[in-house]
Amino acid sequence: MAQSHSKMASFTEETFIKDKLVLYINESEKQSKVIDMACYILYDEDEEEYMITGMRDVENKKWGEPYKFYCRKKKNVMDFIQSIFDMRNDLTMILYNYDELYDKYDSFDELSFYDFDKKSTRKREITGYNNVKLTDPSLLNYIKKNLKNLKHIRY
Repeated sequence: MAQSHSKMASFTEETFIKDKLVLYINESEKQSKVIDMACYILYDEDEEEYMITGMRDVENKKWGEPYKFYCRKKKNVMDFIQSIFDMRNDLTMILYNYDELYDKYDSFDELSFYDFDKKSTRKREITGYNNVKLTDPSLLNYIKKNLKNLKHIRY
């Protein structure tokens, strides 16, 4: 796995924080506001591909099993996103920073939906949109820009 580093100097010692941007998207049903579908998207520098891990019926866990989808191009990520989310429902999208992924996993293949879901807190949140439609052009542009940002890391 590639090593992403943000360099911080403290006194005479250098410390490296290994961080990873992860884009989270969820869809909630209009009437119940129950999260029907959710996914996390990240970019693997070693494999030069995006990984999407998600789950259906997140809150009840009755129907859904976590899934993974891999692709190399942003267009394929966008196609996948548009195929799994209901465009009539509201979406929430959050860009998170996970700073310990490299310490716990040798490969992104080891990561699952639950690894992200249990650690998604407001402390990790960088930015987000709440209750928007996938048909909104500004949301589609936001997704595209953030897919590009997921590739930008510092070694």
